[in-house]
Amino acid sequence: MNMRNRKAEQVLARRVSGRLALLIGGLAVAVGLVEVGARLLSELRGTDLVYPGPGTAPLELHVADSEAGMVPRPGFTGTWVASGLRVRLRTNSLGLRGPELGLSTPAAERWLVLGDSFVAGLQVTEEDHFVTGLSTRLGVEALNAGVDDFSTWQAVARYRTLAERVDVDGAVLVFYLGNDIANNERESGYGPPPGGHPVPDVPWWQGVATRNSALFAGWRIAALKRQLTDPNHPQRQALSEELWPFIQQGQGRLGTSIEQATRPALHALRQLAEDQGDHLMVALAPSAFTIDPVRQARTMELMGLPVTDAMADEPGRLVRRELTRLDIETCDLAPDLRRAIADGVKPFFTWEGHWTPAGHAIVADTLARCMEAGGHGQGGWAGEGRRAGRLGAEALQVVEDACAGDLDLVG
Repeated sequence: MNMRNRKAEQVLARRVSGRLALLIGGLAVAVGLVEVGARLLSELRGTDLVYPGPGTAPLELHVADSEAGMVPRPGFTGTWVASGLRVRLRTNSLGLRGPELGLSTPAAERWLVLGDSFVAGLQVTEEDHFVTGLSTRLGVEALNAGVDDFSTWQAVARYRTLAERVDVDGAVLVFYLGNDIANNERESGYGPPPGGHPVPDVPWWQGVATRNSALFAGWRIAALKRQLTDPNHPQRQALSEELWPFIQQGQGRLGTSIEQATRPALHALRQLAEDQGDHLMVALAPSAFTIDPVRQARTMELMGLPVTDAMADEPGRLVRRELTRLDIETCDLAPDLRRAIADGVKPFFTWEGHWTPAGHAIVADTLARCMEAGGHGQGGWAGEGRRAGRLGAEALQVVEDACAGDLDLVG
């Protein structure tokens, strides 16, 4: 009797396991077919996904830093993968994206490019990156010191650390008007916590799905749309927090924020450049919201605000005013990017808002023109080499100080 029961149980177990296998196989085939369909939808092609952003960078790319909060890991190599997009990433021994520093010729200038994820540019290859384009167009050695989610305060800390290890002729800060003002508030007065900011962590399954599944991407995009329409959802609140500088209701806070957080940060940047004997330029980078009327209208509608409440150009105007007061060279990237959109060019990724390869090319051209107008690049300031140039500038300052003293005595 027991033998019969055991055999019956074994037969039943085989039937159940076989049906489960068929069910799982059927589900896998169904998911596979839906995945293929998702990959064929134009809205879900890799370059339009929300995922080519900082949150999907390889976890090993960043390390905590007590001065700047978080920086790229020196000597990192890896491939950043999101649906339909693969980008090879590498950092040199200084933690700068790209190859090791070359031996510059005496006449070549070396520029440090500082900023947040728009400078890091993980969404594009080194060849398509504006830092590479700037090097080619100007005949300089431009170094990519961008770090995801950086404020101006953190860029100053990064600049100070790198200045101890590499000699440069100048620094360019790409000031992203989309969130740098708010990020400067975040860091102002206290800086990063002891030991640096915690490095972002992503569940393993989410990383796998993000890298490989257009279906998962579509689900995430649909979920994001739902979240942004819910006034109580944290994603909606985060968007509100990023949007306040660009609407009428946030203008009082905007002026106070720039005065208390951004102005001191820019002053610290200028002082550090002067202490190093470096040239300094700040490039103002607009968000897609501020220069794309379609995005602007949709965003205002999503937030339940009339388009007439938008004051998209106000943050840029106020930051430019501060740069003028501080006598810092400025390069406005907005006009060329705005013209590109009007001409049907796509300088921003659809969902996550960073620059496409076309956007990087536009930024490289604009920055090169700004720097050439300032006398930088081939045939520019560093004709006798960066050390000789600095020594000459220091000697000139000594003469000017002496003359000023003589004039004071005569007076």
